[in-house]
Amino acid sequence: MFKNKFISFFLVPVLLSFLLIPLFAEAEYAPSIVLYGEELMLNPDYAAIGVYGDPLIVKRFGEMYGELPEPQEQKWSDVTGQLEWRYLGYVKPYVDDDAEPFPNFDFPPDAGGDPANRPYRNFIQNPWFVKHPNTGCNLCARNDPSYVEQIKKIWDPLIKNQLLAYNLPDFMADVSAIDVYWKVQSYPLPGELYGSLCEWHWVNGYPWYESYRLILRVYPDYAVTNLQLSSDSFVAGNSYYAAAKVAQIDPNYSMSESVKLTATLNGVQIYSKDIGLSNSDGEKSYNIPFVHPGGPVNIVVKINGGNVAGDENHAIAEQGRYDNNQMEVKGGSGTVIIINPDPEPEPEEEETANLSVANLQLLNSNGQPVTGTVVVNKQYQVKATFKSTFDVGGNAKVRFYVKDNHYGTMSVNKEETVYFSPGGTVTKTWDWSGTTSEVTLIATVAYRWWDQQSKYVEEPFVSMTETTYEDNEKEMGVAGTALPSGPTTAISWQYPLYYHPYVNMVVPIYEEYTVPVYGYKEVPFTKDTSDGKIRVYLVE
Repeated sequence: MFKNKFISFFLVPVLLSFLLIPLFAEAEYAPSIVLYGEELMLNPDYAAIGVYGDPLIVKRFGEMYGELPEPQEQKWSDVTGQLEWRYLGYVKPYVDDDAEPFPNFDFPPDAGGDPANRPYRNFIQNPWFVKHPNTGCNLCARNDPSYVEQIKKIWDPLIKNQLLAYNLPDFMADVSAIDVYWKVQSYPLPGELYGSLCEWHWVNGYPWYESYRLILRVYPDYAVTNLQLSSDSFVAGNSYYAAAKVAQIDPNYSMSESVKLTATLNGVQIYSKDIGLSNSDGEKSYNIPFVHPGGPVNIVVKINGGNVAGDENHAIAEQGRYDNNQMEVKGGSGTVIIINPDPEPEPEEEETANLSVANLQLLNSNGQPVTGTVVVNKQYQVKATFKSTFDVGGNAKVRFYVKDNHYGTMSVNKEETVYFSPGGTVTKTWDWSGTTSEVTLIATVAYRWWDQQSKYVEEPFVSMTETTYEDNEKEMGVAGTALPSGPTTAISWQYPLYYHPYVNMVVPIYEEYTVPVYGYKEVPFTKDTSDGKIRVYLVE
């Protein structure tokens, strides 16, 4: 059991890239565990971190068995704007008959939880062998050795850099610390992986701990791999080119991103192009034309902003790996490798007048990308980015479709008319709930699905036809999960209802009719008995 004080703050949940799923293929949770003779079901809201039961069960067990040194209380959180429980439920440890309570990362920090003190803490070694002074129980259960070996594979730099960012000392961010100081609090699951590490430290003779939510994310690593000039001799005013090769070299990052490739000649920019690049492309070649200015030539090619330090200085973060983002070559009086003694620059790609779906992502409630598997009835957001290369502005329809892969049916979930500025980009985000079936999420622009003909219909943009419609649609396949087993959870909803007021009224109905009169006919007559007034006026 956990028998110690809990502190939590500055914790960020995130999804681990699906490429690391094979490392954790055996990390699966049972549908239930038995604690104090009672069967606790896997909580569908926190299944990704293996939490069983709910906060009220933690409260009841704590009162019955006195398992917690602090009460299972609720405190108001200014971050979430609601009351938060200290613990969410229980997680099954590696070697203990009893489960351990799992902390709520949204619970407000207890007194003394100052991140500035982290470098100076008296960290507890082997907390799984240290007894709590009040209960006599170990502070935590031991780690699963096989899981420790798995997490070591992604420690540097994925986990190491994050622990350093938490202001922890260097030795706590070293991979050797996992065997001495760190408790692996939750086990990642394939498809939706959350990680949590916990450390213990002494505060006035009392053991306190802090849990750290990990951002297990994979980053790209863009590189200029080769750069050569097309000749070793030059004539001022003649045209030449520089041959550049670029690649995304991190094998764990499979997404295709639009990244900028630029080149300068003696400090003046002569080339800029947005290119699509993924690790499956290998090296991609680009010929950069230039006119020799006379005198020495210095050409610098950069991808994703060059080798400037800091993720914040680049359009796409590469986790600090920017040393290989640029390369330079010099020519003129010096000797360079001849690529082609009689070169002909490759023709520039034809400018297109086009609308396209540049990117399509599925995000969880924390705004992190989701791939592969979704949880039934869980709320997600579909984020699509659309781009125009037209030199005029105008309106176009963007749509979000869901295709059932089993039945082959297409349904439109959202349709909107958006305005594209000349060469502009538009991003739309739509809500979507996870399903139990395997589906394909589809975003389109100016491209309508015609169900009766089972094909797309091309739509003009400001009365103009696009160069191609092949990129007006982008798809993303996801697999649903089965409904969770076990008893259903009671949920209540409240909806405001409005009724228009009404009143019973008696409204007279008048009927008009005409009857013929022959001779004479007696009709009702009421004599006016009021006194008349005499009025006099002068006339000429």
